[in-house]
Amino acid sequence: PVIRVGVLGASGYVGSHTCRHLNESGHEVYADPGPERVRKAGEPVLLDDFLAGEAPRVDVVVNCIGLAHGRYAEAEYERVEINLLRQILVLMRNKEIRKFLHVSSAAAQYGSNLYARY
Repeated sequence: PVIRVGVLGASGYVGSHTCRHLNESGHEVYADPGPERVRKAGEPVLLDDFLAGEAPRVDVVVNCIGLAHGRYAEAEYERVEINLLRQILVLMRNKEIRKFLHVSSAAAQYGSNLYARY
C-alpha cells in the first residue's frame, strides 16, 4: 500500500536519502524542497507549515532534523533536539498522526556527548 509520509529535515543528508528511497518505493512524500526537490505528492511542506498545523494529512512523520556538524552550545542542542521534537509530537497528537520515526542526524550517534545527557 502507498503510505503518505511527511519528512522533516529533507534538505539534509539523511533526510534527502530517506525521501529518495521512499519515492523510489512508490510512497507519497511530503517534504521540504531539499537537494532532490522532493515534491511528488504536491506542494512542499516546510517545517514552518508543519509547526503552524498547515501540513497535509500524512500517515507517518519521519523526523530527520538534527544538528549534524560543528560545535553547538548546549542551549542549541536543547532547542533543536528536545524542544523542537516536543513541538512536533504535540502537533502530531493534535492532528491524530500516530506513527513517528525519529532519525535526527549522524551526530546523535557519533558526535557530541551532549546527546547522552537527554
